[in-house]
Amino acid sequence: LIPDVSELGWVLNVTYLAVAILLCAVGLNIIAWCDFPMPALDELCRSLSVIFKTSHGNGKLLGELLALILAVLSGMAFRYWNVYFNIGLATLVFAVVIGPVIDLIRKPMRRILEAINS
Repeated sequence: LIPDVSELGWVLNVTYLAVAILLCAVGLNIIAWCDFPMPALDELCRSLSVIFKTSHGNGKLLGELLALILAVLSGMAFRYWNVYFNIGLATLVFAVVIGPVIDLIRKPMRRILEAINS
């Protein structure tokens, strides 16, 4: 369902990543607004935002960075050094950017969802 664009140039790849981040942020805002159960990592991020009394986006940033650090540590523990633990630049960009994008579109998404719900 999702086409591979890795060979089509960096401009298309960056655009593809930006669209993916935006779609994930929209989806997570919808899930949070509907109060549906989230995937495990996102539920951890929501819990971190509650514990540290911060926004869901900041909790997502903390959770993604925590997951990234734990992935590297477990890769080191099991001596899985091939291709840098399969963590690429897109994974790093996603981990750092998704939280602020969630917070950036939160208010517009809530207005849209409340208008649809009315």
